[in-house]
Amino acid sequence: MVALHLQAGATGFETEESYEDGGKLHVPRQWIEENDLDPQRLLAIKIRGDSMVPMMYEGDIAVINVHDRNRVNGGVFAVNFKGQALVKRLKYERREWYLASENPDFKQEPCRNGECNVVGRVVRFEPRNFKDRL
Repeated sequence: MVALHLQAGATGFETEESYEDGGKLHVPRQWIEENDLDPQRLLAIKIRGDSMVPMMYEGDIAVINVHDRNRVNGGVFAVNFKGQALVKRLKYERREWYLASENPDFKQEPCRNGECNVVGRVVRFEPRNFKDRL
């Protein structure tokens, strides 16, 4: 897994390998090939908070394809929002992009250039937090 280092307004990002939870996540080669992905362009990040519940819980691992940054209505992406790394669903409404949470307790936020930059699309996630699901 990696830690994302972001700055508000910056379109790029830096990563640092994190050994907090073992460092690496095994993703089956067959799955990578079936989805036509480049393993060098995938990174894994830990979900923080509960804004994406019930889809993703705190502690789950999201696999991000940093090569796929094209905004897609309804797609789930890692974004740099004002210097914070977030995983959110992108919605296009009224000719504007929004960051939407799965959890209805969180309101949509406008995703405007300069303060909201797509890092990559979530292509897989690994549930780790089972206590809230069972």
